[in-house]
Amino acid sequence: MPLVEIGDERQWPGEAKRHLWVTITQPIPELQGVAVTVCLTTERSISDTTTRLRAGDHPYIDRPTVVSYMDARLVPIKPLELAIAAKLLHLRERFDMALVREFQKGLMASVETPKKVQAAYTRAVSLNLHLPE
Repeated sequence: MPLVEIGDERQWPGEAKRHLWVTITQPIPELQGVAVTVCLTTERSISDTTTRLRAGDHPYIDRPTVVSYMDARLVPIKPLELAIAAKLLHLRERFDMALVREFQKGLMASVETPKKVQAAYTRAVSLNLHLPE
């Protein structure tokens, strides 16, 4: 059973800024096992507001928050799993799958999402490595 699943949320110990990272696909084998991951951050006047969250939408969200699609990444899952096994990284509470679907829709809708991330997500969809509607 994989240690990192769709909807898992993590924050690196000692990370200076309080950003939450959420995995929104399963690892994509043909892309060296990367998964599409999005970053949640405090909403600011210049934020991409494609996907907004409110305090209470998740236990770690305590203020107006957005998905920063410009920071979406392709994250190799194997090193994350090794860090979890070594207790260097801890997964926290998984996001509700309805919210993850919103993150997935926003990833494709936002003009801020890097094209390579959109392309990888499209490939994940074609391989059924996402949450179907």
